[in-house]
Amino acid sequence: MSAAGPRVFELRLRVRYAETDGMRIVHHANYPVYFEEARSELSREAGLPYAMMEAEGYAMAVAEINIRYLRPAIYDQELVVRTTVQKVGSRGVTFGYDVLLADTDVLIATGSSKHVLVDQSGNPTRFPPAWLEQLRALSA
Repeated sequence: MSAAGPRVFELRLRVRYAETDGMRIVHHANYPVYFEEARSELSREAGLPYAMMEAEGYAMAVAEINIRYLRPAIYDQELVVRTTVQKVGSRGVTFGYDVLLADTDVLIATGSSKHVLVDQSGNPTRFPPAWLEQLRALSA
């Protein structure tokens, strides 16, 4: 890894009422959805959109997801999800996430997700060399 570290991608979103519980606090099950949206944007910006992967016969299966909740997010707050590529292997990739309040940069949650590249039959497979190179460039 270089001194600069991995490239950081940011997604801004606003908490919708439907994502909250009776106290207007974001329900914990919505954070993986926020991670997915941020990861999809990272992939799109990096030139590896999921739609292209699927068109070429691949999918990124979630193998593991971890979340640490530090503070609540409330209805109508704007959030920033910062996403990085933490680790790249020949068949998989790990993404890291920080969720912050947009107006104060207060960290409210952190997490990671591990993904395995699978073929149309659902079998793990190796990344095509060009994809592997692009992913590794993001983690450097």
